[in-house]
Amino acid sequence: MNNKDINVTQLELFDDLKEVEKLEKKQVEKEKIKKEKLALQHKVTRQKKIKQEEQKEEERYRLEKKYFYKALKKTKKYLSWGRISPKLKKSNYFSTLPTIFFSEDIDERENWKYELWYERKNLTTNIHIDGEERIFEIKWTLPLFEEAMGYIAHKYMIYPGLEDFQQKNFIDFEEDNEMYEEFIDSCRNLLDPEVNDDYFLKGVEFSVKKTFKKIYYNKLEDFNLIQPENLESMSLSQEKNVLTFQWELPDEILKIRLADHGEFSACFKYWLQ
Repeated sequence: MNNKDINVTQLELFDDLKEVEKLEKKQVEKEKIKKEKLALQHKVTRQKKIKQEEQKEEERYRLEKKYFYKALKKTKKYLSWGRISPKLKKSNYFSTLPTIFFSEDIDERENWKYELWYERKNLTTNIHIDGEERIFEIKWTLPLFEEAMGYIAHKYMIYPGLEDFQQKNFIDFEEDNEMYEEFIDSCRNLLDPEVNDDYFLKGVEFSVKKTFKKIYYNKLEDFNLIQPENLESMSLSQEKNVLTFQWELPDEILKIRLADHGEFSACFKYWLQ
């Protein structure tokens, strides 16, 4: 092989290498374009999804407005029973209202629910004499809505802006109403002859006249509150946040009193669980 042939061969190899490099470069560019296109597609998809979520959230925000005011309407009914004014320094359930009670911070208001406890002074008993009838009465003044659920500043009675809505910086009146109603119902159950559950009139103690005891009972414990004739002579009424239980006492009962407040106290202890 002469020098001329060697030069030709080298040139051909050089051309082949250039062609390979060119192809590799094209392939790299192709892969780059493919990745950029894929990244763009992902970006567009992600933006589209974000946009859809934003639209969905805005739609939910728009729809929730009517439910907000519907729930607020019911809350205002409970507030009409009585409100806790910032001018007050105490209430039926708080001998001293701390400054924090009137805080407009949502989290502090939420924590207030755990400050409510049973107060014996709001539960009274009496026996009224009406002719020959003796009527045993239990009157129970329950907490007002704000005493139980927390103070409601005026600004929270206005539907929140979208940002506050997204951050849950508003009062969920529907949830508060349900909690307050559950609390009221649990207290009513202790005194409602129509419900007559296992805790009905727990803590009420009485003594039976000896003559009746000899005729009807062997032991004091035999006297059964849920006898139909007893239930028919009992009633429970509610005026705003005040429950009034009345029982036209049968002749056989000599004395009656409310001796144990455990179940009444339990309504407060367990209502948030």
